[in-house]
Amino acid sequence: VLQTACTSLSEAYIDSRELVESSYLITTSDTNRSSKWVLSRQTQFYVARNNELTALNSKHSDELTALISKAIQESFRQATVGLLPESLTQAQHSADRLAADFLIFPSIITWDDRASTWAETFDTLRYRNSTDAANNSANEPKLGLDRARLQLIVIHAASGKVFDVVRIDSSSGVLTLYEDTPDKVVLPSLQSFFAGLVAASG
Repeated sequence: VLQTACTSLSEAYIDSRELVESSYLITTSDTNRSSKWVLSRQTQFYVARNNELTALNSKHSDELTALISKAIQESFRQATVGLLPESLTQAQHSADRLAADFLIFPSIITWDDRASTWAETFDTLRYRNSTDAANNSANEPKLGLDRARLQLIVIHAASGKVFDVVRIDSSSGVLTLYEDTPDKVVLPSLQSFFAGLVAASG
């Protein structure tokens, strides 16, 4: 009876969480990987600055590499970030030269920073009623949920083999109003991804 009750409670929790997530009430995240593998905690990573930059990549390059480095260092020995933007080929040479085990070559697909917190929403509404809004409506902040979508190409530095192509899609929710920028939305997803790469033996 107890086992049945626990199972029912667990199923109810899962169903209710899925309902809340589908209603955009809480932060949601979806990570897709092209392969499954694990690594030792002693693994060293090289995080490249993608030089095939769109305006979006360029604007948030420093922010993105810092987020990836932070997420890696919570689970692994070391993460070195490239000093300058590089092509994929250049990044592979840099990773091999620095004796890194794996290269992370990131791209930003979506980085949508909207007015989603109470403070941001209030400021936006106040802006709409100001004289500046009438003269410069193009700069008006957009209301909505913050969203970030990333692609990480994971390459074995020595061989140049692509180990994984990872796509991370994260969005804030109506009830998570403290998450006021895309970086705060996507960081837990990055942390979860790299933590999931750690082998059970460490």
